This record gives sequence, C-alpha cells and structure tokens, in this order.
Amino acid sequence: PEAPNGSSIAFVAEWQGRRVLLAGDAHPEVLEEGLIRLARGEGADRYRVDLLKAAHHGSQRNTSRALIEALECRNLAISTNGNLHGHPDPEAIARFLHFGPKGRKSLWFNYRNARTEPWSDDTTTTRYDYAVHFPIEEAPGVIEIDLLALQPSSACAI
Repeated sequence: PEAPNGSSIAFVAEWQGRRVLLAGDAHPEVLEEGLIRLARGEGADRYRVDLLKAAHHGSQRNTSRALIEALECRNLAISTNGNLHGHPDPEAIARFLHFGPKGRKSLWFNYRNARTEPWSDDTTTTRYDYAVHFPIEEAPGVIEIDLLALQPSSACAI
C-alpha cells in the first residue's frame, strides 16, 4: 500500500447497536491493531461489526487475512466500478469468505460488472455459504444496505 493511502481516515460508526467499519484506504496492519484493541476491551477475540466497507475498493493489499480474522463480520460492501485499478481483487473477497467468522456471509457490490458478476455463481455461493447483492439496473453505482434489517452479527452462530 502506498503512503498517501495510509494517511486515510478509517472509523467505526455505531447507531442503535449496529456497527459499520468504514476502512477508507487504511493499511490493514493499522486497522488490525485497532480492532484487536477494541475487541479486547469488550472481552472478545474478534471485534463485532455488522458491515465492513472494504478498504481501498477491495484491494488485496488492503485486505489481509489478519485484518479479516480480527473482525466478527458477515457483510462486506465494496464500492467501485473497477475501471481505474481493476478492483475488487478476488483475493480480498476470498479472504473475507474464508477467514471471516463461521456462518452465512453477504457481499454487497455497487456495480454488477465483469469483476463482480463471477461472485454470483450459484455453485460458488452455495459451496461457500454466502449471498451476493447488486444494485437495481436503474441505479448502477448505488446500493442501499439497511443495517437494521440485517441479522445482527452477534446473533449468528460462531
């Protein structure tokens, strides 16, 4: 990751018991360190968030195994059309699905395109137990995620 990205602001927003980690372009080791500290403060191994907005548009360099293992999260949002840097990287998504907590996960994409469409393959979603969400055709680039309607991460089997 480049130095300017490391100066990015990342934060957890919490409202009505729901948490979102807005990772910006932060370096994964910086996020991981903070998440571990927050989890320990709550007496947990992983820090619970209901939604992770992927760092750097789902870049593999900003989504490490250790970062995903520091989170209790089953929803990953990726915001990019992929035109400039070819994000999201398949490695970043695979890390979320494989190293995240046990239980059904969801991927939220704000574009349906050649970079995101393969993740909606029925065989793959069934094998790895996840759902894929895309914007409606009339609003590419826009996806609405109702945090209060999501099953709370703490209520899922771990």
